[in-house]
Amino acid sequence: MLRTALAASAGLLLAVGLAGPASAEHQEAPSHGFYVDNPGNNACTLFWSAGGVRWIDQADHDRKDAEAVIEGRKGIEQIGDICLDVVLLPQQVEFTAYSGDSPVDRHTERIGVGTPPEDFEFTMTSGRYNRMVITHVTVQVCHVRDGSELQPDTACGEPQTIERYGAVLEEERA
Repeated sequence: MLRTALAASAGLLLAVGLAGPASAEHQEAPSHGFYVDNPGNNACTLFWSAGGVRWIDQADHDRKDAEAVIEGRKGIEQIGDICLDVVLLPQQVEFTAYSGDSPVDRHTERIGVGTPPEDFEFTMTSGRYNRMVITHVTVQVCHVRDGSELQPDTACGEPQTIERYGAVLEEERA
């Protein structure tokens, strides 16, 4: 039920973002939505992020590199009443932009323990001196990678891949 509510909130966030006026010179590219999450280590919290990715093409803005604009929200929700008596480990949202199979940019958004949900916006690029096009962006919520002994299968939630022309789950790409 919480996931449904969060997904609906992400849809509303995207609808509001897409409803803004378009420039007379340039029609904004559509935003492709995402929702990712990962449970906390105390068995009663869920770290999550929802938002959208919008591509800005080289020809649209006479730029030397293609860009992907990411807008979203991140936060923590309580999903249960019985919590383990442990210190809640911080997590982060990890974004990786790719051109084909090659990663061309990375960005993380830390989800602060004990802070309310907050918005973020940033731009990913393929590099100023090449004309590689960002073909897709992966996003996932992971425990902050600080050298601790977390098992790889519990360190991150399910990744989601946002394709240039729509979103599919990572396992559907294979």
